[in-house]
Amino acid sequence: GEHGVIASGRVIPNDEHPSQPSSSSQSDVNVPSVPMALSPPRTSPRPPTPVRRVLRRKVGVMLPTRVPKPAGVGREDRPPVISRLLNETRTIRVEAPAGCHVCPKRDDIFQWVAVLEGPADTVYDGGTFFCNIHFSMNYPIVPPKVEFLTRIYHCNVNAQGEVCIDILNEKWKPTMTVRTVMMALMSLMYSYEALVPSIAKQYRENRADFDKMARIWTYRYAT
Repeated sequence: GEHGVIASGRVIPNDEHPSQPSSSSQSDVNVPSVPMALSPPRTSPRPPTPVRRVLRRKVGVMLPTRVPKPAGVGREDRPPVISRLLNETRTIRVEAPAGCHVCPKRDDIFQWVAVLEGPADTVYDGGTFFCNIHFSMNYPIVPPKVEFLTRIYHCNVNAQGEVCIDILNEKWKPTMTVRTVMMALMSLMYSYEALVPSIAKQYRENRADFDKMARIWTYRYAT
């Protein structure tokens, strides 16, 4: 992201590039490296911090107790996209998938922040992952753009935080919603494709090393 990565209450600049262990075949995608000399992993994950408290502390976003109203725009004058996003704001308050929270940033209905809790029994267990979601005036004809702010070691997320999900590209449909996007982001914790070839190769050929590196990144950047 443009402003760096939010991790453990601090911003990690974009020019910090940790990388995966060296491999005999390097792809065109540079994967940051993480020193192996880190504190030993915890025997059990830290108790999860309530997502609302994390949002208050780390990101200046509104909590979904109210819905943002664009200044100077009456109900009858609202573009359809704003009415759609306002409705989705209300809906996601009660229909957010388990383990995630999403809401608009303060005073900007087009910019949302999502927080994902790493699922239990995965290499992301115990991590808290932040994402930006940007909606254009062409939503829902055009899908939103999503980027991870928190570093995550994953075949579908590159060093810039860009996410490879088919529904955010060619398989997007106007009937899909924010909830659809959140469910797809949560599914990333369980499934893998090949946006970052070097990580995908490691995942296929040396799963133990992949799992080890993913846990290290989760411990270092997402807790």
